[in-house]
Amino acid sequence: MQEIKVLEQGAKRLGILLDEEKCRKFCEYAMLIQEWNKRMNLVSFREMEDLYRSHFLDSLWCMKGIDFHYGMKMIDIGSGSGFPGIPLKICFPGINMVLLEAQKKRCIFLLEAIEKLKLGRCLVINGRAEEMAHAKIYREAFDCVAIRALSRIPVLLELGLPFLKTGGRLVALKGRDVDKEIESSRYACLILGGELVAKIPYKLRNGERRHVVVYQKIKETPHLFPRRPGIPQKKPLVKEKEK
Repeated sequence: MQEIKVLEQGAKRLGILLDEEKCRKFCEYAMLIQEWNKRMNLVSFREMEDLYRSHFLDSLWCMKGIDFHYGMKMIDIGSGSGFPGIPLKICFPGINMVLLEAQKKRCIFLLEAIEKLKLGRCLVINGRAEEMAHAKIYREAFDCVAIRALSRIPVLLELGLPFLKTGGRLVALKGRDVDKEIESSRYACLILGGELVAKIPYKLRNGERRHVVVYQKIKETPHLFPRRPGIPQKKPLVKEKEK
């Protein structure tokens, strides 16, 4: 299959070697997505190679901002179809993964994917980050937060930093134009206890430019945050002159 070769080669350039079992799981994952797409708008792609390159391989770029190690705890916020959480879990089976998703139908898909792919130590939570981050069991419980295509960076920081232990990292996969978002996130960093540590450019098919943006949690996030559902998006932590 040409698609799996594209993924294998792209993963190898990232330093990830996909053995036969991991390749098989990616193929099963792709078939499951294709099946579910007939019932609901799960993932948008034109052909299978787009799914492998623009979703699977794109998810693996998170590793540029993460020091993966056995037993580390990661949460994928707004997991949707499982990106980037499931591709990362396939490649690094020793991590403990939580997939947080607000839509129940998508959670049903994620549960089926976990079962069919036999992904151990992988939990699906149907809920919103604004609420789950205040639960004692999840607050400051994770080594890493991964977020893909969810919102502007100041919003991501408010949703993600409360889940992290001090010293943990938030890794966001963003598009080509991130400098303005990064600049506008300074105020959120100051309030929430985050610090920008890396902005890594990369390209997908047809030269599409993207970035891995990495923040580290340097101090405890005040218990006020995140604010109640919807407020971070409506009123992001941005100074007026930075909007």
